[in-house]
Amino acid sequence: ILENRSPRMTLEALLAFFHLVAIMTMVVFMASEAALCRMEWMNAAVVHRLVRLDLIYMIAAACVVLAGLARTWWGLKGVGWYWSQPLLHAKLGLFAAIPAVYFYNHFTTKVKLYASEMDDFALEFLNISERN
Repeated sequence: ILENRSPRMTLEALLAFFHLVAIMTMVVFMASEAALCRMEWMNAAVVHRLVRLDLIYMIAAACVVLAGLARTWWGLKGVGWYWSQPLLHAKLGLFAAIPAVYFYNHFTTKVKLYASEMDDFALEFLNISERN
């Protein structure tokens, strides 16, 4: 039975398996992070565990993208079929939008923190200059 299968079909099956395992890994570690993010559980050990879970989540996300690209170029359907599918574009948009929102929030928080520190410095400087 296995003699009749071409190596390309076997490669397609392995790539699909790798892609789905990476997606399920992302789901599992995202759920683990959500379960750990409770205020009553928050301590240094939980924060350290969340950092490790984030690293595993990032590796799984990279595997999803790499497996998807491998399926696109080496799979049976080919590049033309995948790039004509709107669902692929939606998935790629989400993979780009989620980190973009994360980094936007991260940097706007940093900018607000720096602005607050500069305001505090300016007030302190004015108080010192008014005394002298």
